[in-house]
Amino acid sequence: ESGAGKTESVKLLMSHLAQIEHTRPSLNSCGTKEETSLGVSETVKRILDSNPLFESFGNAKTQRNNNSSRFGRLTQLHFDVEDPESTRDSDREVPICSLVGSSCTTYLIEKNRVVSHNKGERTYHIFYQLLAAPDQFKEEVWDGLKHATTDDFKYLSSSDYSLKEHEMDAKEWCLLQESMKIFELEGESLKTILRALCIILQLGNLTFEERCVEQTESSGGSIISSRDELESLSHLIGIDSEKLEISMTTRVMRTSNDECFVKLCPSAAKGGCDALAKEIYANVFDCLVAKINKHTKTSSTEEQLQHQGAENLHLDASKLKQVNVLDIFGFESFKINGFEQLCINYVNEKLQNKYVSDNFMIIQKEYLEEGIPMFDLSLVDNSDILKVIETRGGIFSYLSEECLLTTGNDRAFVYKAKSKLFNSSTLIKKKLHKPTEFGIHHFAGPVTYDADKFVERNRDKLPEDIIDCTRLSTNQLLRDHFQTMFTSLDEVTSSGLKKRTALLTGQTVLNKLRSQLKSLMESIDETRTRYVRCLKPNERMLPRLTDHVMMMRQLEYSGLVTAIAISRETFPSKLSHDLVRRRFECLLTGVISSRVLLRLEHPITSKKLTEKILQKLFCSVKEALSGKGNDNPYICGKTRAYFRPGALEFLEQKREKFVSSFAVR
Repeated sequence: ESGAGKTESVKLLMSHLAQIEHTRPSLNSCGTKEETSLGVSETVKRILDSNPLFESFGNAKTQRNNNSSRFGRLTQLHFDVEDPESTRDSDREVPICSLVGSSCTTYLIEKNRVVSHNKGERTYHIFYQLLAAPDQFKEEVWDGLKHATTDDFKYLSSSDYSLKEHEMDAKEWCLLQESMKIFELEGESLKTILRALCIILQLGNLTFEERCVEQTESSGGSIISSRDELESLSHLIGIDSEKLEISMTTRVMRTSNDECFVKLCPSAAKGGCDALAKEIYANVFDCLVAKINKHTKTSSTEEQLQHQGAENLHLDASKLKQVNVLDIFGFESFKINGFEQLCINYVNEKLQNKYVSDNFMIIQKEYLEEGIPMFDLSLVDNSDILKVIETRGGIFSYLSEECLLTTGNDRAFVYKAKSKLFNSSTLIKKKLHKPTEFGIHHFAGPVTYDADKFVERNRDKLPEDIIDCTRLSTNQLLRDHFQTMFTSLDEVTSSGLKKRTALLTGQTVLNKLRSQLKSLMESIDETRTRYVRCLKPNERMLPRLTDHVMMMRQLEYSGLVTAIAISRETFPSKLSHDLVRRRFECLLTGVISSRVLLRLEHPITSKKLTEKILQKLFCSVKEALSGKGNDNPYICGKTRAYFRPGALEFLEQKREKFVSSFAVR
């Protein structure tokens, strides 16, 4: 769940992994091994100091977590490992390892939080930290920040902001400044980023009203009524106020021979304004990630080699080893669940499915090949849920269909999904649901979603007129990004219908997310995976307090209880039939041995021979294991013998005792 401690666990894990950099074995004057401290390299320091930046720009306060990650992050730690030959020559059991770089891939930053959040929550920490900065610095960034509070900005004013939070934000700002210096985010480059944040805040202060008939010869449309706020934005973004207003209140409809201007109603104009704010923040976040990756990437400089004392190490990228650490948003279920919650819970379904596949599906496949009775995976297998969500004819496909239609809307999407998936037990259909509501029985529990603005958020399309206008900004960060977007729009417009449809489909949030998840799963498949389950001790977010009922509920819906039950049904230890014969035939009493058995029943299969040997050996063992509830301590497959917990250990102890009796004393 959100708030269970995943981000903190990742920070601790990365800190421990970085300790590999601090010491390496050497020989002292007496010829004995000792640890020599190497200190912390600049690369390692940057990797660890990137966390405050990620948390400020990517975390926010939610109903269940004061520091909730609103994005996913895969951190790839690159280690340079000493070659085995050098390790042997130096009489070391463990090779020298050095952390030489890292790279981060992020997933699904929650853009909508910039413009809207639930009561009792906040938008991203960085906005509050900026307001808590010293007035002199704020005035250097933008004079509109001096003495400003959260009440001065509509995107922030809905937060219940306390004095205690303000003091905490001031402390976090000081820590953030230190981190930003490490990544060379200071001076004008820093102010450019912070001014982009101010532009976002100022966009939120614009109000739109219907245009009065007396104001113009033609009726309809909208105007920006907050003229002072518009002038402040114009000065801040470096674009003429009239151009800004036209780009937000009108749309240009182009045909092959002509173009016409369509006036927007206030709500549509406000929607475009919010879309611009979200796009700017996503760009700021992406630039920040790129900056961090640039300063933590693997370096092959002589200075780094000298610092690490790594004469036998090779900074060859193709030979580097990796430890990947994934910090992903937890399962969410609120009073009102929107598009972001569906995306987040879908990611959790994929990870749960991967966990089941890695831990149980492989074993189940092996048992099937060996002819061993199967165990029931239905309680932890969520394949049916994913089928309803992501496959052709599933929820995502119907949402994508609506996004391609000019008249596509949220009600039509929900109606289509409920009609087509009427017989599915995964989809929740209630008579009391609103026309835009539907529910899903997730592995972690049922969740009701309100599909209001699902189509709009999945399209994630910024109006071309706003892109064309914003690329004229004097803010370099905005100018470069929106110029690139405008160039891409030209390519889409000049493409044929088939190619244009493919391009537009690929640009939806869900398709981007699914593409990223596919890449993530492929990356996980290439590694030896370890899963860390984080459990939330209580709902009150208090230390040293454990709600046992809540903990048990998490253990159940995460599948851990079922997984343990299945583990008790499985046979964790296995040996080939030939190895069983060679290792344990010495324990057979009297004249009974595998050779005798071979002569008595010839020809005899390897499986039958193993069964006869184990049958003799486990006559007494069954009694010893009866207290553990294991009626059958072993089972023989086509090529291997499988043992329940404790069974193989019992045989090994018997064998060790037997062999020891022949030892010379």
